Parts: sequence; C-alpha cells; structure tokens
Amino acid sequence: MCKKSIPALRTLPPGTFIYSFATGFNESYSFSSFVSSCLFFNKETLSWSSEGCRVVGANTTITTCACNHLTSFGSGFFVAPNAIDFSYVFANAGFLDNLTIYLTLIISLALYFIGLVYARIKDRRDVEKVGVIPLADNEPSDQYLYVLTSPMLAPSPRFSF
Repeated sequence: MCKKSIPALRTLPPGTFIYSFATGFNESYSFSSFVSSCLFFNKETLSWSSEGCRVVGANTTITTCACNHLTSFGSGFFVAPNAIDFSYVFANAGFLDNLTIYLTLIISLALYFIGLVYARIKDRRDVEKVGVIPLADNEPSDQYLYVLTSPMLAPSPRFSF
C-alpha cells in the first residue's frame, strides 16, 4: 500500500480505500451567459429585425456581424438574469444582518409619506387662493370693472408623455 504518497488516502477495515476529493479543494470559477444578435431597423415594419444578418463571432465585449444588405445595423445583447433563491433570501432576512437595507427602505418610505403630507397641505392652501383679487385702487364709484386673466401654460398635446 502507498499510504505515504497520497496523504488523503486512508484505509478502512478489510482493505476498503476512500479518497477524499474535497480535501484542499479551493478552486474559484466564474460563469456568464449571454445571447448576442445582429439587428437592423426595418423602416417598413418600424421594428428591429435580424433578417439577412448573422453573428459571425461574439464575446462579452465585441460582436462581429455579417449582413447581406447595406443598411445600418447594430448588435443586441441579452444577459440572462440571475435566478433568485427566495428560500435562501427569506431564511437570511434578519434585521440586524441587513441593517443598511432596512434603514434605507424605512427612511425612503418616511420621506415619501412626509412629501405626500407636505404636498397635500400646499394643495389645500393653493385652493384657498383661487379667485379674483380686487386691486387697492378700486373705487365703489368706478363705472367699469375689468378682470385680467393670465392663462397658465397648459401642456400642449404635442408635448404629451
């Protein structure tokens, strides 16, 4: 037996050998997934199309396209989203472990509701100011009364969002 040449090898009763592969295993790796495509803007359908274009080569920084027409074209990437393990998330959602996240949420919600209350108070005061304000030089004996209106700039239909 060569016990000394393989340090993780140990013998069990009557000649059974087990090698522990986990001993000293410390290898890091990274995995990325993306889908690349070559597209051009089809003016007839007003949409992006891949008709006549194909990806010749691609990596995470450069995509090489081959198209059989002379239109302007571009490349699109779709990076697959990470899967979320909600059982892990909820198992590790302790308040003290994630204090920064919880405080950010609490402060953001508090500022939002304070802003709502402030806006409501200002809206009530604004409604009170609606009406005609008589000028100081008006006399009861005046024969003509004028109302000057100043239209507020309302958004035009061409500037709709």
